[in-house]
Amino acid sequence: MESNRNLDRLPNEDEEMETIDLQLEARALAAREEEITSKMLLKTGDLRLLLMSLKKGARLREHHADARTSVHVLSGAVRLLTEGKTLELGAGHVTTLEASVPHSVEALESSALLLTMAWPKAAELKKMPHRGYS
Repeated sequence: MESNRNLDRLPNEDEEMETIDLQLEARALAAREEEITSKMLLKTGDLRLLLMSLKKGARLREHHADARTSVHVLSGAVRLLTEGKTLELGAGHVTTLEASVPHSVEALESSALLLTMAWPKAAELKKMPHRGYS
């Protein structure tokens, strides 16, 4: 499979499974000049995989996601601030965030993150107190 193509659906049971080379994708993002880069690796109705690369010192200001999200540090180290709590995560560590929880991220080292988002259905999105991006 071409590792640089985006997947917009999961395979049917009679189709061959596709894979994504996270190390290859992360290296390609890290090679870009921007402090923060990202690539949506999978986007279906209820599941999204987002790969992010942050250069050392880069900061994502406070924001929220409309989905329940896991944050998996593939390489480097980040500081996650949420609801008055600070969490430092190194390579191989994972944490989770509930939907609509405000948080910020700072790269303590150049880092690669894999975000897995359980995207809510449209009716659930409309009920959320914070309506963000789709």
